[in-house]
Amino acid sequence: MSAKKLSLRNKLAHVFPLEKIARVNLLAELLYPSCLASLSVEILLFLAFAVQALDSGLLGIVLLLLLIPSMLYILFNMVYDIYVIFRSKFFIPLSREGLGSYHPKVSIIIPVYNEPPALLERTLSNLKRLDYPSFEIIVSDESDPEYAEEIARVCARKKAVFLHQKKEGSGFNSRALRFGAKHAKGDIIGIVDADYNVNPAWLKKIVPYMAYRDIKVVNCPQFYTNTSNAVARVAGAFREQGKVKDLVRYMDSSLTSSATMIIIEKSVFKKYFSEDYITEDFAFSIRMLLDGKLTFYVPDILGKGLGPTSIDDYAKQQMRWLDNFRIFKDYFPRIIGLPAGKLVHLFQHATQTLYTVPATNFLIIGLAAGTVSPSMMIVCLAMYAVVEVQKFLFIKVQSSHLRFSDLPLFVWIGLRLYPYLLYEFLNIVLGGNAGFYRTPKGAAYWSSRERPPMQGPRGGRAASRNRITPSP
Repeated sequence: MSAKKLSLRNKLAHVFPLEKIARVNLLAELLYPSCLASLSVEILLFLAFAVQALDSGLLGIVLLLLLIPSMLYILFNMVYDIYVIFRSKFFIPLSREGLGSYHPKVSIIIPVYNEPPALLERTLSNLKRLDYPSFEIIVSDESDPEYAEEIARVCARKKAVFLHQKKEGSGFNSRALRFGAKHAKGDIIGIVDADYNVNPAWLKKIVPYMAYRDIKVVNCPQFYTNTSNAVARVAGAFREQGKVKDLVRYMDSSLTSSATMIIIEKSVFKKYFSEDYITEDFAFSIRMLLDGKLTFYVPDILGKGLGPTSIDDYAKQQMRWLDNFRIFKDYFPRIIGLPAGKLVHLFQHATQTLYTVPATNFLIIGLAAGTVSPSMMIVCLAMYAVVEVQKFLFIKVQSSHLRFSDLPLFVWIGLRLYPYLLYEFLNIVLGGNAGFYRTPKGAAYWSSRERPPMQGPRGGRAASRNRITPSP
């Protein structure tokens, strides 16, 4: 079937199997009253704190002024969550009838840097089982010689194309992806991380949608498979709640891509995908939106990777993802002309990693308020408790793995991440770049094995401190 024969009119329709429609409606029924109640309680508590602060002299007023920015951000996210729940009920399934015969060649690129060869071999074995007639696998490697030699042997055994280049400059994944794309023979670029266990139906389910000439990118959600580990379970729950948010962003023509479990038309990849940023997929999405290009979303779980298994590794991941905020800041003069709805979605996505910072500010300001008035402290601590419990419930209802017994760890992770995320946020606000703290894809793989010595940061902080301006 020719891609030119099909076209999507107006907004892209929304893909969702019928059995999942019922789940989304149930989600709305469970969360909608909870979110509304939490929002109301939070506003009442803030008003109570404000009244007491204004009657408590200069220190009380200072604490109130410190609290207001955090309160505004928390309220923004609470309202956003309510909107997501409400909006997710309104979508139209898109029929795949007649699309099954569209099977262009796909070049699947796996960016690799010092990953455990056995982990990569497992991923290649899974990809070899894909139920799709025409694809190639390209391993784009920037590993140190000790790893590269064994990775090359793994690729030879699995009949994957092995490309190696010396790591230079930023060391970001985007450089390896662009290097792989230069040698790709397919019309479509697929991207998979080195730790992913991919469903054999992945390409068969999503490639046919590219028969519509308006669809240039198709993305799937990213989940973790090692949820027996408590930290990975909490981290994975955050990824799971992003599934419904991504659905709503897609419905509002504002979806931002993730650079794994994604397929991209090769010409679009070459035009919009650069090496400027750590989280290049977010910058890629903004460039697409600025040109009126949209990303299609298939919410089926068609692959799972390895999540961080320690709080330190999770902190590195979240600090790295703060590069989204720098991208939003750099591109703001250009995206300010986008519709307000798109700006809201982009801002929420760019800052969602920061959620724990204003929440923890409630705790810190509450403890400081204890020197002014015990009642002010109790009110502020109650605001912190409402935020944490509501966020946990919002994620718990959407997660298939998170347990109520994980609540203490959920809170503790937020407290541990606070100083690191606050530091990176202030650094970006003052004109710096997000630090490139590498979390090796094999961190979870090596958790029960002897870790090799060369697992340090890729590129290092110094490599990421050079000021980079947005590509035109």
